[in-house]
Amino acid sequence: MSIRRTEQILDVQQCIVAALDSISGSPWSDWEIVPGYPNEERFSHLDSSKDINGIIAAMSPMIESSENQQGGGASISNMRMTIYGWATLDSGGPSEIQVIGSRLHYFFNIAAQWASQTFTITIGSTVYTDTNLPTMGIDVVGFLGPTEIPQTDRNILRNESTLILRV
Repeated sequence: MSIRRTEQILDVQQCIVAALDSISGSPWSDWEIVPGYPNEERFSHLDSSKDINGIIAAMSPMIESSENQQGGGASISNMRMTIYGWATLDSGGPSEIQVIGSRLHYFFNIAAQWASQTFTITIGSTVYTDTNLPTMGIDVVGFLGPTEIPQTDRNILRNESTLILRV
């Protein structure tokens, strides 16, 4: 396992972002994958440049519980991570936000997908090349959603999913 126990929230978020960002081909290449809430500059890309059709944001995971191991082994953390999808009426509309949610659901609900997706990531000062979520110590237990999130701006479409992890 390569997740640092002392930095596990950051490391898990970075691994999920790296795994999603490493998926190639359409429609994944039309979306920007970001850690945390997108800033205004990223939202402006949806409206003006048309170089991306959607944003997928992986928020910091929340540790729901920890299980201590007998004999003093490392504890196991049960986590939930919110993943948001954004699109606008100009960048694909309702169908784009539905595709984002469907692709996330498909990716995380089939172990052969998420467990074999390779990516390169730097954790601390160590670079891991051609690694995957299980090698990094992350097990996807479930995926809930997507659920549509109403917006005050009628041009912005957003959904929310929950990724359930065991680290």
